[in-house]
Amino acid sequence: MGFHDPIKTLESPIEVMYLMHKVFMSHSDHTLELVSKVETGECSIADVKRSFDLWIKHLLYHVQTEDIYMTGPLKEKKLQDGRMVLKENVSEHNDLREMGADLFAKIGKDARESLIEDVLALDDQNHEELLDQLRIADSAIIETLGKQTILRRSIRHIYRSIFDFIVVEFDHFENEESFVLPLVHDQMSYAEELECVRKLLIDDDSDNPTWILDFVRKNLVDSDRKLLDEISENFQ
Repeated sequence: MGFHDPIKTLESPIEVMYLMHKVFMSHSDHTLELVSKVETGECSIADVKRSFDLWIKHLLYHVQTEDIYMTGPLKEKKLQDGRMVLKENVSEHNDLREMGADLFAKIGKDARESLIEDVLALDDQNHEELLDQLRIADSAIIETLGKQTILRRSIRHIYRSIFDFIVVEFDHFENEESFVLPLVHDQMSYAEELECVRKLLIDDDSDNPTWILDFVRKNLVDSDRKLLDEISENFQ
């Protein structure tokens, strides 16, 4: 099943993952699209950073919760090629965490370095004024100065980095749907699947526990949203 294919039915609670993956990939693509619009002035690097921050917030919560409540209780399975399903899944989660953290820092660093290089190219008066501004939060600086202060090479670098991250994310979601979800079907009861999905969609430790569920619902088409609601209305 492709991430943009229509989903007609969910046979069990864990298949809500198809909907979540669809939303996450759509948001990833949207973030990449924003990067391509920075040079044309249709958006700012601050828009990219906000979109990326939201992407990483959801992805990190998602993989951490999976490690504890989805793959954690499962028994390992060895594939014909020798790979271990759960070990591979955890390894992919670690790769996503590491790449996400590096990219999070890189977006801010590249934007900041671009600003500094442009500042140094200005006359002394503007130089001093903008160096003062660099002491403000990066996102506020970028928002204020706009796309003219962002070097093209930095935008291209950010674009390539985000594209590479999307490829890793895509491969992970495909592997998870192909190899991990069948194990969940085989080893968990309906009630256990439902609780696992509840943990993935409801953050019990947050002041706003439904922030994941709300985000997923908002970004689904009506037919997919109906499928999600049919599962989530059974949460205890």
